[in-house]
Amino acid sequence: IIKVRNMKKKIFDIISALLVISILAFIFIQLSPGDPAENYLRASHLPITDELLKQKREELGLNSPLIIQYLKWLKNVLLGNFGYSFLRKEPAIYLTFKSLYATFQLTIFSTFLIILISLPIGILSAIKTGTWIDKIVISITTIFVSMPVFWLGFSLILLFSVKLNWLPVSGRGGFLNFVLPSITLSVPFIGQYIEFIKKSILENIQNNLLENAVLRGLKKRYIISNYLLKGAWIPILSGFSFTFVSILTGSILVEEIFSWPGIGFLFTKAIQAGDIPLIQACIMVFGVLFIIATHFMNSILKYLDPRVRVGENND
Repeated sequence: IIKVRNMKKKIFDIISALLVISILAFIFIQLSPGDPAENYLRASHLPITDELLKQKREELGLNSPLIIQYLKWLKNVLLGNFGYSFLRKEPAIYLTFKSLYATFQLTIFSTFLIILISLPIGILSAIKTGTWIDKIVISITTIFVSMPVFWLGFSLILLFSVKLNWLPVSGRGGFLNFVLPSITLSVPFIGQYIEFIKKSILENIQNNLLENAVLRGLKKRYIISNYLLKGAWIPILSGFSFTFVSILTGSILVEEIFSWPGIGFLFTKAIQAGDIPLIQACIMVFGVLFIIATHFMNSILKYLDPRVRVGENND
C-alpha cells in the first residue's frame, strides 16, 4: 500500500511539474517582444505585408483567446508535435533531439573530467585538512568557483587556440574539440565538488569506527577505501547527481562560446531568430530532462541508502 501511494505521488509530482513547465514555456512566448507571425515571415525571407501577417496569424491560431491557444498547443505537444521551425523548416522536436546528442556528449566528457580531478583532490584536502596543502586547495577552489564562465572560455580560446594554435576554436569534431568546452564547463563544478567531497569526508572522520581503525594501526589506504569513502560516498553521489543535472541543462553559455552544436546553442539561435516552435521545444526538453534526471538519481539513492527508503515510508 505504501509503495502504491508513493508511486502515485511520484506520478502526480511529475505530471504537475510538466504542466507548470508547459505553462511557463507558453507564457514565455506571450511575454516576449515581437509578433510570431512577423518573426515567421522574417525568418522565411518573405515580405512583411498586412495581408501576409493576417494570413499567418490565422494559420498560427494567434487570433484565438490565450486559453484556447494554450490548450491547442498543449494537445499538439502531448502528441509530440511542436510545429516546424521558422528558420530551418524542419520539425522542432527533431532538431531539438538531434542537438541533444551533442550536449549529452559534452556532459559525459565534462562529468568524467570533474570526477577525475575533484575526487582525489577532495580526499587529499580532507586528509591534509589544516595543512599548507589544504590551504592551497581552498585557494584554488575559491578561484574556480568565482571564475566567470564566459571569461574563462574566451581566455582559453585566446591562449590555446589563437596564440599557441594547439586546440580548435569551435565546432564539434574529434577529441580535441571537446577539450576547451569541457574544461570551461567543468571548472566551476570542480571547485564546488572538491569542497563537497572534503566536507563529506570530514564529517565521516568523526565516526567512532574510524577512530578504532586508526588505533588498530590499519594502513592509510585501507582506512580511506573502507572507512572514509564507504561512509561518505552516498552524500557524495547525491551531490554529484545534481551536478550532472546542472551540467546537462546549464551548458547554454559554453555551447554559445564554442559554437558547440548542442541544444543550448540551438536555443540561443532560436531566441535570436524568434523561432517560437523551436524555443518552446527546447524549454520543454530542458524541463523533461531535469525531471527525469532528478527522479532517476533519487531512485538510485533510495535503492542504495536504506535510510532514505525508511524516511520515505514513514512519510
